[in-house]
Amino acid sequence: MLMLLNELKKNHVAVWACENKLKLAFTGETPPVQLIDRVKEKRENILDLLNERNIFSEEDFKHFTFSENHAGSDGPATSSGNNIEMIFPATSLQQGFIYHYLAQPQDDAYRVQLLLDYHTHMDLAVYQQAWSLASLRFPILRTAFDWEGEILQIITAGSSIGPTNFTTLDITQSPEEDRNKAIKAIQQNDRNLPFDLNQPGLIRFTFIKQGERLITVLITLHHCIIDGWSYPILLQAVHEYYNQLIKGQIPQVVVEQAYLATQQYHLDHKAESEAYWAEYKAQFQGANDLSALLSHQTDLTQIKAVEKPAEQILTIQGSIYEQLKDTCRTQGVTLNVVLQFAWHKLLHLYTGDDQTIVGTTVSGRDVPVEGIESSVGLYINTLPLMVQWNKANSIISVLEDIQKDIAALNSHSAVSLVSLQPDGESLFHSLLVFENYPSPAAHENQEGIENTLTFRQGIEKTDYPLSLMGYEQDDSLVIKLGYGEDWLADKHALRLLRQLERILHAVACDPHQPHTSIMFLSEEERHTLLHTWNQTDAPYPQDKILQQLFEAQVEITPNDVALVFEGEMLTYRQLNERTNQLANTLREHYQQRNAPLQAGTLIALYLDRSLEMVISILAVLKAGGAYVPISPEYPAERVNFILQDTRTSCVLTQQHHLAALAAYTRPFAEQPALLATDDQTITAGQSVENPAPINKPTDLAYIIYTSGTTGQPKGVMIEHKNVAHLAAAQIKILDITKRKKALMFAAYVFDGTVFELLSNLVNGLTTYICSETERNAPAVEKLIQREGIEIAILPPVILKLLNGA
Repeated sequence: MLMLLNELKKNHVAVWACENKLKLAFTGETPPVQLIDRVKEKRENILDLLNERNIFSEEDFKHFTFSENHAGSDGPATSSGNNIEMIFPATSLQQGFIYHYLAQPQDDAYRVQLLLDYHTHMDLAVYQQAWSLASLRFPILRTAFDWEGEILQIITAGSSIGPTNFTTLDITQSPEEDRNKAIKAIQQNDRNLPFDLNQPGLIRFTFIKQGERLITVLITLHHCIIDGWSYPILLQAVHEYYNQLIKGQIPQVVVEQAYLATQQYHLDHKAESEAYWAEYKAQFQGANDLSALLSHQTDLTQIKAVEKPAEQILTIQGSIYEQLKDTCRTQGVTLNVVLQFAWHKLLHLYTGDDQTIVGTTVSGRDVPVEGIESSVGLYINTLPLMVQWNKANSIISVLEDIQKDIAALNSHSAVSLVSLQPDGESLFHSLLVFENYPSPAAHENQEGIENTLTFRQGIEKTDYPLSLMGYEQDDSLVIKLGYGEDWLADKHALRLLRQLERILHAVACDPHQPHTSIMFLSEEERHTLLHTWNQTDAPYPQDKILQQLFEAQVEITPNDVALVFEGEMLTYRQLNERTNQLANTLREHYQQRNAPLQAGTLIALYLDRSLEMVISILAVLKAGGAYVPISPEYPAERVNFILQDTRTSCVLTQQHHLAALAAYTRPFAEQPALLATDDQTITAGQSVENPAPINKPTDLAYIIYTSGTTGQPKGVMIEHKNVAHLAAAQIKILDITKRKKALMFAAYVFDGTVFELLSNLVNGLTTYICSETERNAPAVEKLIQREGIEIAILPPVILKLLNGA
């Protein structure tokens, strides 16, 4: 609120309270409409503050200042004597860090550390003074945070770095071989110390003296005030001040304005940014399920912190690296874009999703603010980068789309990730960071302290289940994969990196090839998938069709229960007889239309889960046709498309669906006949004997349509012989002949029902049809336990919720 009042004063606007009404006056130009809108929006809060501060006239407001005497309850940053210079809303990433700080105050995720070795005699007092001057130059080092209401960053006046920020330790007496271990312990102990985000100066230093000419400096900062881009800029400024001070010169400190100007820029362009994100997030399809990448079943949505972090490294160098660089130059893309493509493509290949979303760290410096390139602060943000996988696209077309989207994210980076996530659900479970930071130039004076510096280590931790970091180093591309040992084994992490390397190689070799041409598996992995894990060779009756296999089983177990649904059951004989009656009805129907049913004739099914659903499937096969399942839950457009695409002249349904189907098909030039299978009058008087088959193993058994997420749905045609082979193979793999009871869980519009139903019925099992109310983890678990079901094919999302799964 203080920030808003400060902005009003800058625009020559005064506000005050008068009889619990908000009064406003201005001089000069009319204030910005956006500013007045914000006053209207915060009217009650402003009134409360004005009454609290006794601001009851225009003159009172003009004399109001934001000093420690007036800041009072608005932030502990003022309690230690720091005058407030400016107040801005916290950036979106800072807000996220504050929420994390409040929820998990002991977690060290956003404490960043640098270990620097100075190989010289260092004047520690002068080094401290150099850092104090740096805090005067860079406002972010003088920033504290307040979250009593709106989360604010409060820029204080005066240096925020002094003697209390420094500690000195001496390990010169330790044996040289033990010093690295000692430094590691010091670093870890310091990492465990929290910061008080209410106070400015969120940085501390530990001088570790190893010898007269070797000082290790441990710098620990909170991520709220800095990003990777800022480190070299900040160190360069400190070194320049040190070099001047050590020579007895008085440094000129020019306060950097770009950080504050950027905060104002984002305030002024808030509406434009909100419009961009409203359009962008409307395309989100949700987080990708990364279970297929993991070694152990883990619910990534429940991970709050990476308790056992691990890391594997891949280095791309030599000819492949040079090819990649050359491809980037000729195609006008960056290495960051290529790495983004490779990681997204790997996720696409593992998940099968047509849209992949990865958390992407953008620099946040692509805004028109002078000096932003050399500014210090937290400019970065982690935002969702979305890639759509159209099968027709080439690698280069996807790369170009990614480059455009990253540029757009950078230009609209001032957005809270929380605001983009529906109902607080994460949009992504992996993070990609490409480090491409400016390097500080060596000082012309070879005696400068920066020339004695070697970078020992940087320690930064993330709490994303999977994180990928890339950077260029010594004519190579280094890629680090971070993960938790609880969900990914080291060998599997290395395998992911090798597969990533093969994708990068494909990009380097031919960026114009279709992305679907990329082979990410090694020859060994391909052999394992295609042969070791796919030993499905099994003898099967090649001269038989499905209904004959079923009829043979009926002869063997006529009185065994074949189907159970919501308390109703049918024996194999009963199921066969009802199926025969419906099959004969179908043949008679076609005969009456002067068009005898031909082998492979497409007959649509529009049925709820029921005994009639199974009867209809078998009846179509016995009649000689091929069934086409359609879900009553499909939208009208999809139903119409499938009916017209198949040109079916008959639909088997249930009585309560007749009206809807009639409405769907009314515009058709040739309307299909609608037969209600739960109307027993349509089969009355029909023979219960097996009809003579008219089809053969190479004829169609069914057509199942794809989801249509990449365009119109496409029908996949399956012949009798393929299903017969599947049934035979499952006998071998699952030892079905020793089982008695199986579950039908999948919707019949999915291929999984072929195994769940037909494989069971030709092998004599009792199949329990799971009702709609039982298609959730607790209910299906009760059903399995109650009925003693031995075979159940369940989706991973259900399976992982079962006890003991």
